[in-house]
Amino acid sequence: MTIDAVAATRSSTYTHMAPSPGADDAGFASTLSAVNHTATTQIAATASSSPAASTVLGSPGWFDLLYASPQEEQSFATDLTRRLQAAGVDTSQPIALSDDAQGHVKAKDGTPDKAAIDAVFASDPTLENTYKKIANTEETTAMAQVYQSYSASYAAAGSNAARGSVWQQYSGDFQAIAATGGDLTLVNGSLQATSAATG
Repeated sequence: MTIDAVAATRSSTYTHMAPSPGADDAGFASTLSAVNHTATTQIAATASSSPAASTVLGSPGWFDLLYASPQEEQSFATDLTRRLQAAGVDTSQPIALSDDAQGHVKAKDGTPDKAAIDAVFASDPTLENTYKKIANTEETTAMAQVYQSYSASYAAAGSNAARGSVWQQYSGDFQAIAATGGDLTLVNGSLQATSAATG
């Protein structure tokens, strides 16, 4: 699916484009100037596998197909809460969600009312797609925030040893965000991303 392909490509973009410890200043500057162009190019390449997306990619509003606005995210969370309550799910407790290897959105193991939650998503592919769009947005935002901080610290490092230390400091954040990119938690009618930076 388009959003799945974008998320997979995008989650590796920042880590693969991050300058390796010991890279020279010219290489670092080149990396920084290329990151936005490359991310956009890779998004276009993966989205083009979907016939529907290929007809609109590059036209005004194509960004909205891949990334959710705060308003869209809140509207989804409100609608999801309503649907779950109608299915008899207790929404007063946090509900941990994730998309599995097959691209389906499900409650994490151990979540109360898991079967009912899974059934709500299984009955509506549009609901699953919107969830993945929001998860993609949250992961991209988290990656960008860490990359910005990492880039500033790397640029300020005065030696190869210092740059290596900077990479060690931030590499765990990149990996943690990529590992939890499909995870969101529904809490009090709002969605929260599991991805969190520690750098």
